[in-house]
This record gives sequence, structure tokens and C-alpha cells, in this order.
Amino acid sequence: MRALRLSSLIALLLISHSSYANVLLQAYNAREVTIKIVGEITDEDLQDFKDTLKKIEEDKSVLHMNAVQLDSGGGDPSVAMEIGKLIRARRLNTYIAPDDSCASACVYIAVAGVMRYPFGDVRVHRTSFGYEPPDTSMIAWKVEEWRKESAAYFASMNISNMLVDAVQSTPNWQIRSITDSEKRQWQLIGADQLTEETLFTEIAKERSISRTEFIHIYKQSYEQCLQQAKLFNQTTFECAKARKVKKISHYQHWMKRLQDWIDGRYPTTTFIQSFEQNVDDLLKQIDRGRVYLRYMKTEPMSSPTQQLDKTLVPIDKDDVKLMEATNVWWSWKKRNTIYVHLANPTRHTIKRITFSISNENCVKNGTKRFVSLDLIEPLDRYRAAVYSGSLPFDYFKEVGDGEKCGIVEEAFSAR
Repeated sequence: MRALRLSSLIALLLISHSSYANVLLQAYNAREVTIKIVGEITDEDLQDFKDTLKKIEEDKSVLHMNAVQLDSGGGDPSVAMEIGKLIRARRLNTYIAPDDSCASACVYIAVAGVMRYPFGDVRVHRTSFGYEPPDTSMIAWKVEEWRKESAAYFASMNISNMLVDAVQSTPNWQIRSITDSEKRQWQLIGADQLTEETLFTEIAKERSISRTEFIHIYKQSYEQCLQQAKLFNQTTFECAKARKVKKISHYQHWMKRLQDWIDGRYPTTTFIQSFEQNVDDLLKQIDRGRVYLRYMKTEPMSSPTQQLDKTLVPIDKDDVKLMEATNVWWSWKKRNTIYVHLANPTRHTIKRITFSISNENCVKNGTKRFVSLDLIEPLDRYRAAVYSGSLPFDYFKEVGDGEKCGIVEEAFSAR
């Protein structure tokens, strides 16, 4: 066993460094690797970077945090731009550790990340003509051409013009350090808009919650998740993906209900408005982010007491009645989709609901269909959400048109 461990360690050390001086490929753990560009950026680095990316693909390795690390004082800006274009084309991130720095031409690489985490020192200045100055008659043309190329590159990376101004207004024989507040203001820290909007949608779908709710979670947890990124543990989106809306205390819950009543948003309006008005109000609250839209799986049931999941525990009947009192539901018959507004006034986290739908209104006794509503994202205590899912039967044929009776019969929490 000891020999096996030693041989594994030797194998790890053998792949821990590539043969390139400035583009370093290192093992991060048994499954992930890292790329780091260090030192002066030269012509050779472009091909080295391409070769390193190819090796990662061939080895089927995973790039930790999907990020290219940077620690460079600059070099050839044209090469830096080409590396930056490769980074953007492959949708990679960029990262500068707190103790590292990225200056001059290196900044062209830093801005290319679809997610950018520059926690180290970032310094800029405008480009010089290097060691072989052009004929003086060509200087005006070269200056203008480079200004256009530089501005166009930053624009293609969706970076603030204020960074462009900082670069072009700082003489090449001076240096300007970008402050932390400027990094945020100028979009050096953060995500490309396309990446951000795409991840908001994809992660929300994966978690079966609305996009609005995930954006709220991301906003709430951003500063804590940014610290995870700073430690090079995970991106802010990876961090927020596993988080929930912050739980509120019993006191906060009742204070919020009091404030809702003062603001005219108290749920008792359910009892004095028409069904259509209630649905219209809920749709408006969903649009405003006051009530979240989530998703659920539905299963047919033979009776309201049928136990589909023995790991769940039924909650108290009085609590179920409180949930039923705030319930508003409707169905889009063309899509055979049901929407149920659930408020959780209990101290439990609700994972499943037994719901009955009658072919009559609630005054009459009609034939009931029982449906189990599996809340994919459970409903935390003192929260409310509208859950949506496809019905396991033809609503129009079995229930009919018009206002019908729907009741929360049972609610279940985890053991």
C-alpha cells in the first residue's frame, strides 16, 4: 500500500509542470489542473498557451474554476490580445491571486475572462513602441491605429470605457494602479453580461426555481461568495448555486406580515377579491419578485392519505388549514399546467403537498382528483411561493371549465 501511494505521488509530480517557461500547467488535485501565465508575455507564449489548452483536452482534465491565472508584468500587447481572444472564445475565466499582479499588456488577458477575479494588483499604462521606434513620419498613424485597436478590443470584451481611458491617458513611462472600487465600477471584477444572464437562467432551471429567485439568492450571497472566489475555491456562481434565500426568524416573519398589511399586500385580500383579481395580483407579485415562481412534479393519488414517500412526515392539521387559507390556484388548460400559491406559516420546511381538485366549486360536493405535489425546491418556513407543474390527467376533460374547488389536503416535511 505504501509503494502504491509513492508511485501515485511520483506520477502527480511528473505532470505538475509543463515544459513551458511562462505558461505553467499544474495539477490542482487528482481531477483538476490549473493554467498560470507568469513573467513577460512573448511571441512563444501564444503557441505555448494553445498547446497547453490542447493537452488539457487530450487528457480530459478539468480546469479548476475554469480559470487562467495571471502573474505578469506585461510584454507584447498583440500577443496578449490573441491569448485574450482564445480565452473569450473558450468561455474561460481569469484570476489574479491577492499576492500576484497583472500589469501593462497582461491586462488585455485579464479582461478576456467571461468571469474575472482580479484580486491582486492591476496596473495600466499606454503602449510604447518598444526597442525599435518607427520613423517619425509614421508615429501619428501608428498611435491612432493602436488607440483604435485597443479600444475595439476592450469593447469586444464588454469592458467599461473608463478602463480604456485609464490605459490611454497614462504615459508609457508611468504606471497607474487600479483601485478595488474602480475594479468593480469598471467591470474588471464580475461576469460578462452574456455569461451572467445565461447562468442565471441555467442554474435557476437546474434548481427548479425562478430566475428572479436565483438572482435574489446571488445578490444576497455575492460578498460571501466573492470571498470563496478570492481563495480560489469556487466561482461566485458555483457558490451561490448551493445557497438559498436567507431564512427569517419568527419575529421577522410577523413583522413582515405587519408591514405587508400596512402596504396593502396582506394575504387576507384573497377573501375579499374575485378569483381573477387574486390571480392577477399574484402574477404582478411574481413579476416584481415579491412572490417566487418555482416548479414541482405531480403524481396521481387514489386518496389524500396515500403515502408516496415514507421518509416524509405529515404536519399538523391546523397548520394545513393555515396553508389552505392562503391558497390560490389556477390552471392553464391549453398547457394542462397547474399553478398553486402556497404560503408556509409553519415552522417546518414543506417538501410535498396533497392537493385535491374537484369538478365543482367549493360550495358543492363534486368528484375529487387527488394529486401529490412534489416541491423540487422545498418551501422554507414563513415563506410563500407559486409552484407550477404539469397535471397527470386531462384537466379540461376531467375537471371542466370555470372556477373549481382546489384544496390543500395534506402537507409533509422531512423526518
